[in-house]
Amino acid sequence: MIGFAPSTGFGFSLQPLYENDTGPPRMIIIGNYIPSGQFPRITSELKKDMETVANNALAPTYKVNANTTTVAMSMGTYDVIEFMVTKAVC
Repeated sequence: MIGFAPSTGFGFSLQPLYENDTGPPRMIIIGNYIPSGQFPRITSELKKDMETVANNALAPTYKVNANTTTVAMSMGTYDVIEFMVTKAVC
């Protein structure tokens, strides 16, 4: 699922990844799309800080990894940060 707010250009996506037809998602990817130039670029330090905050909030049950990229779409260029949420291995 993906959506964009026309008034701001910001977007959000949610993608569950399943291993089979009956079990819960193996991973959920949450994407945030920010029009390039709207905010300062997402630095590796900011990405690490956001990962730490998310992991502290969801631990010990879940683990969060973040990924950043820039993508060109028909609507413009976006800075993207994705959070991959998986069940933590105990």
